[in-house]
Amino acid sequence: MKRLLLFLVLTATTHAQLARVAAPSINLPADLPSATGYTTQNALGTLTFSAPMCTAFPAGETNRLFVVERGSYSNTTMVHTPGTIQVVSNLGTTPAKSAYLSLTSLLQAGETVRADGENGLLSLVFHPNYATNGTFSLYFSIQAGGSLFQRLHQVTVSNPASNSPVIAQHKPLLTILDRDNNHNGGDLAFGTDGFLYISLGDEGGSGDNRNNARFINHRLDPVGTTGRVTRTGFWGQMLRLAVEVDPVARPGIFPAGSVAPNPHVQNSTTFPAATHGNYRVPADNPFHGFTMWHNVAVDPATVRTEIFATGLRNPFRFTIDPPTQRIFLGDVGQGQREEMNIITIGGDYGWSWREGLIAYASPPAPTTPPVTGFNPVNPIFDYDQTNDGIGNDAVIYGVSVVGGIIYRGNQLTELSGKLIFADVFGGGIIAALTETSPGVWSGQRLGTRSQIVDFGTDPRNGEPLLTSLLGTVYHIVRSGTSGTLPSATLSATGAFSNVTTLTPAAGVVPAEPNVDFWSDYATKSRWFAIKNTVDTIGYSAGGNWTFPTGMVWVKHFDIDTTRGNPATRRK
Repeated sequence: MKRLLLFLVLTATTHAQLARVAAPSINLPADLPSATGYTTQNALGTLTFSAPMCTAFPAGETNRLFVVERGSYSNTTMVHTPGTIQVVSNLGTTPAKSAYLSLTSLLQAGETVRADGENGLLSLVFHPNYATNGTFSLYFSIQAGGSLFQRLHQVTVSNPASNSPVIAQHKPLLTILDRDNNHNGGDLAFGTDGFLYISLGDEGGSGDNRNNARFINHRLDPVGTTGRVTRTGFWGQMLRLAVEVDPVARPGIFPAGSVAPNPHVQNSTTFPAATHGNYRVPADNPFHGFTMWHNVAVDPATVRTEIFATGLRNPFRFTIDPPTQRIFLGDVGQGQREEMNIITIGGDYGWSWREGLIAYASPPAPTTPPVTGFNPVNPIFDYDQTNDGIGNDAVIYGVSVVGGIIYRGNQLTELSGKLIFADVFGGGIIAALTETSPGVWSGQRLGTRSQIVDFGTDPRNGEPLLTSLLGTVYHIVRSGTSGTLPSATLSATGAFSNVTTLTPAAGVVPAEPNVDFWSDYATKSRWFAIKNTVDTIGYSAGGNWTFPTGMVWVKHFDIDTTRGNPATRRK
């Protein structure tokens, strides 16, 4: 990240050259204390939930968190309990939860919930303009007409600030036929481009036996055809959709740069098409007009232009990193490798010819990829499923990757910029990846926590939230530290010989930027110090400067309590 380059002017009383002296009184450690280990603690006081799947909050809010509860299924009574959304308020004091919305309020006639297998209420995302349009999207499982479907559903509430919502309207965007009850994917996120991203697995079973992930188009053979094939075209993909700007105030108005999707068919009399006409497709999605894929001719009218990236097995969770807009996605493996990917537009991630960085042993025919036309994107990190001492076992192993999130908090600064992710089973290991050079990632194990199924963000402070299906939403915290804490008082830092008058100590140099900038009417004073007389600052005319370890920067604020009257100035 580039620093703002402040060209400094020394505030000496004369124009003579300032003599450089050491700053022996500075009493600050060269770096912050480092963690000796990590553990997790309940991020919401004593609150627990029923099979929580993920957390979310509207942009700009700091005192509410929404927790999605998956729902449940009893093998004894064969009863499906619908998923719910809980809202947690009073985050700054004593968090308290209340029921916000039940999935049953969104079902149409003839529909029931499904919560068996990997089904249920799986994800929630708020529209970027939720504060004004009251709109959010859900992804969940339903039974209709004797078949299982996965649904992307849009909900608009009349009062976005209320914890007891009144639904102004709701409608399905996608209702996708699903012949298996696993590999549903279903994570949701909005990019800064304003479009909605959704990750979908390969429909289920094992070994891509529905043969979905290699294709970017749908297929339904004519009625009466022997071995009639159903391929919706959505499974095994990441989609990018344009949803309405404001479904109530401006119905049918979509973001600029979006077009109608291709027509669609699927083998269902209840929902003969997965699409409902309630969304559009970004015009710069990568597969518009394709006539060839994997060296096989395709009809461009059958291509699912919603696809942003392809070749995924079970992309259960992903995150869009706000500063960089890079998409980090954990794709659950078959029997040998789990993988972490950076998703790029038009990227092919190789399933089911590849699993992680290795060839998959028994894909559908043809069992080998074409010599030309197959260009898979490598994962940034993959690991095996057993603790056999081979490969990345010292970092992580397990059978179901979940991840992740780039650490952007300020409480664990040593993790800044690292990718935090986990494995649901196989010990529940939590790990971090560091990009040591462009495209090169190394890992470290942080700790363990069973059945982490989601990584979210705490609206209070930007810290990661780890949701465990067992009932608790966690923070990562240090289990111990090594090193020296900074001085607790200004006087103990040794930066000033007199803290009342802010007289700098020897070697602490006053400085100013040559162009000051607005600071909400505050008056600022600045100093810097290099402890010895040897180290130097590395100047660059067009890039980042370099600064010696242990260099100290000081900035002090005063403000006139009566604006323009220096007599009322206070620190």
